[in-house]
Amino acid sequence: MNANHQWDRQAPKAAQEARVTRAEWFSERRVVWNLLNALIADGYYIGSVDDGEERQQVENDPVKALDAIFAVDEARFNVRRGGRFVGSVYIVLGNSAEEVVSDFGWHDDDEGKAFEKFMDDFDALEWLR
Repeated sequence: MNANHQWDRQAPKAAQEARVTRAEWFSERRVVWNLLNALIADGYYIGSVDDGEERQQVENDPVKALDAIFAVDEARFNVRRGGRFVGSVYIVLGNSAEEVVSDFGWHDDDEGKAFEKFMDDFDALEWLR
């Protein structure tokens, strides 16, 4: 079996075209996986992932969210708490694990500011050590 066979099947076409290494691709996955789980553990809710063309319903399932995010080059998801929008996260693949969480925004209220603090405190490199 070709050593790259598994890589070819698992990596999104965008990652292959960008020629990121397998290690870089899995490092990005690790950071996003840990961000999703940290958000959910902290009481945040992720209902869907927007890939720029359509919204994939994920219903707070980190596996579904990760699959939707890594099926495209970039994705955005909104974050809710207590049924209210508090912020959004923008993921761009192919740069580096440290930069995979490209941007985030928050609603200008107490819950939004708590989300801002959560995201400011999230250290992508901490999850790669």
